[in-house]
Amino acid sequence: MIVRRDDNGLIVRRTFHDLRRVILISLVSGQKTVNQVSRSTKINWRSVVIHLNYLVEKGLVRNLVNSPYVKIFELSETGKEFIALLGLDLEKSANQESKKELKIQKVKES
Repeated sequence: MIVRRDDNGLIVRRTFHDLRRVILISLVSGQKTVNQVSRSTKINWRSVVIHLNYLVEKGLVRNLVNSPYVKIFELSETGKEFIALLGLDLEKSANQESKKELKIQKVKES
């Protein structure tokens, strides 16, 4: 379980199940590095690595590039089916994720 404060200063507790679901949803928009997943989900990059490795073992995510300097992941077909079983629309989730990333980029540019 991860405990952190949200934007309003309230304590948020997320279980491993919650974290993995959020990571899977972040990959709906396409291939991402560990840092991109970490930024879009607001999960520490070390935790992201641990959960991505777990999701790779379960066959929900594919590791496309695995070098000491960069790791790139994407949803596997099984992962896409899992997202569909959650009742999430892949296109809608991808659009929401893209908008979130644009918002993060605009904040950084300011």
